[in-house]
Amino acid sequence: MPNPRKIEVSRMNEKQLQKKLKQGWNTWDVRSLTSHVFLPDNFALRFAVMDAATRTYVADFGWPEVERFGPHAIDGSYTCIDLKTGAHSLRIETAADGRKFAALVTPKSQEPFYLHIEASLLWGTQGSIKAGPRAIEARAASGTRHAVSVSAKHDPPPSDPSVQPHIALPMTGPVAVCCNASLSVAQAHKFIAGRREAYFATEALHADGNLGDGLHALQATVAWNTIYDPITDRIMTPVSRMWARGNCGGFVLFEWDNFFLGLLASTWSKEVAYANVLDMLGEIVPEGHVPNYVTPQTVSRDRSEPPVGAYCVLKLWQAHRDVWFIRECFDRLVQWNRFWFEKRDHNNSGLLEWGSDPYPFKTTEAEWLTKNIGRRQGAMWESGLDNSPMWDDAVFNEELHCLELKDVGLNSLVALDCQCLAALAAALGKDDIAREMFEKGHALQERIEKMLWDPKSNLYLNRHWDGKLSPRISPCNFYPLTAGIPDPERARKMIDEHLLNPKEFWGTYVIPSIARNDKAYKDQQYWRGRIWGPMNFIVFEGLRRYDLDDVAGKFAQKSLDLLLKEWRAKSHVHENYNATTGEGCDVKSSDANYHWGALLAHIALEQLIDVEPFGEGLRFGCGIANAGRVENVQLLGHRYSVISDGGLNVAEDGKPLLATDKPAAIRNFHRVGKNGVAFEVSAKSRTRLTIFGHERCRVHGGKFHAMAVDDSGYTVSAWFVPKGVTRVEAE
Repeated sequence: MPNPRKIEVSRMNEKQLQKKLKQGWNTWDVRSLTSHVFLPDNFALRFAVMDAATRTYVADFGWPEVERFGPHAIDGSYTCIDLKTGAHSLRIETAADGRKFAALVTPKSQEPFYLHIEASLLWGTQGSIKAGPRAIEARAASGTRHAVSVSAKHDPPPSDPSVQPHIALPMTGPVAVCCNASLSVAQAHKFIAGRREAYFATEALHADGNLGDGLHALQATVAWNTIYDPITDRIMTPVSRMWARGNCGGFVLFEWDNFFLGLLASTWSKEVAYANVLDMLGEIVPEGHVPNYVTPQTVSRDRSEPPVGAYCVLKLWQAHRDVWFIRECFDRLVQWNRFWFEKRDHNNSGLLEWGSDPYPFKTTEAEWLTKNIGRRQGAMWESGLDNSPMWDDAVFNEELHCLELKDVGLNSLVALDCQCLAALAAALGKDDIAREMFEKGHALQERIEKMLWDPKSNLYLNRHWDGKLSPRISPCNFYPLTAGIPDPERARKMIDEHLLNPKEFWGTYVIPSIARNDKAYKDQQYWRGRIWGPMNFIVFEGLRRYDLDDVAGKFAQKSLDLLLKEWRAKSHVHENYNATTGEGCDVKSSDANYHWGALLAHIALEQLIDVEPFGEGLRFGCGIANAGRVENVQLLGHRYSVISDGGLNVAEDGKPLLATDKPAAIRNFHRVGKNGVAFEVSAKSRTRLTIFGHERCRVHGGKFHAMAVDDSGYTVSAWFVPKGVTRVEAE
């Protein structure tokens, strides 16, 4: 296999991480959801279906054949999926434990069809495979053997289309397919049930109602999109299998898409989160930026995309505190940050613009890509908002290769990037870089305030090089909130006059990618009016930064409701959604299972539990009643459950930790000393706070008081905290 872009993973921790991930049975093969591959042997079992009457043969299953996504353990130890092709429906449920693998294939429809169990050694792996009436024997060149057994006898159709060694049989009932174990249907069912229980106990996020369905969607879209790439020899999560297996040649990574993937996986598989962030940072180009996109054949050296990497890395650092990880990321993030200041201030104004720099590209690259290098469309692609109406009136400078527009979104994200890098530098003891980033970020914030704030509209607006402010507004105009730029009074005006204005952004479905009263809103094509998970997420993070809990709660619920509309009906997690109807399938330019659509569910999860990116430790609850329940959230080496009903209840590793009798938010929860904790309680009225498991506690720095022991044996202290914010310490 040609290897035009071999990635050298030079750092030991990165190697260890990939080694840990690159093993065992999983849906590693991008070409089909029904192909289960054992790494590192590259031995694959693929399930194919043939119609008994028409002889129609389907071996590569993708999104169109999915009837329902079931759970998928990220390590492949358990998977379940319902598929439909033509008149035939079937369920494939699998389990794995080391080399042992079992699949239970069950027909769900009455129309007769044949099941083909194909065996192969993928990606040029040498070896031999031999198929018999009920068994398949495989031997890799390394000497490893795999023995496959089937609970029914080989009974192929008269015209057998499969060219791989296989067993074919008519489906009249459940069939067990096992590898490195010989199991009956009943035994396979028992083995699979055990692995399913283990998945729900150790990895699955549990929640009730709408949030439960949303978290199922989140985990499913990440796990079913995670693959192995043989060219670069790494585990990754492309934005979508359908993109990757099409014209992209095996995989495609997009910059901000894959950084956000790190956050999606952060509370249940930090290894996959880390791997995807490191995959993306490993693609930094000689020009100094993390590229817009990467495929096996090409990389966008002319342009980057919205700089969200440092923010995602900071949140991952706050979630897990693995120093090696931020060390791996840090230098490349700093290099990328400097790129924006060195290459994207084209008229030396101190504010930045989107651009696309010409470079000597390969003649083998796609013409539709190369013709836009150094051109207007290339600069628009760098924004990540490929056809946004914000760019319609912007002049493109042919000499400097940039849009002549000071963009609120770009400048706010770079200011945020500086803040995050200052925090990461401080954590690593790199004081000079921390000072550099603080000073650059502060200066950029001042320029945003001076040059982009419009007191007439009470909003930050894009400014053309000729000095005119652009009246076209999008969610990007709220990004200064995420960067903490406006004072609280300005922030409130932005929200009340614009975000909550139904003529602009508020409505049944939020938040459209251009204001509803913009002439382009009616287009509802891609970034011309549709709703996108990443925009919702960035705006939501701004609401949270300003503790606008009531608005954030409504925003989170609307985001989750939008996701569930097609998830429940079609098992879809869309790339983007119609802002008027809430549909994802109304256009062709919205992939049906694109992982950043799950940010709409991640927002709802953050209502219950999240890290404090610019504070300390964790945040529990949101000060809103009946926000829901979630269990098995993995953060800082513990498993948390949070219940927000009439009050707030938090448990850590199965033991009660904190409780309130009224809606409240616990902020900056962190460890102090050997056994102590400290946090703030934010309450809207006098609230009873109960603390478990410590010997004494105090509030507002007063005297420590001993805690009592309740009937269950836990040490307990109960306090009434007043309206507002109360500082609490326990030890």
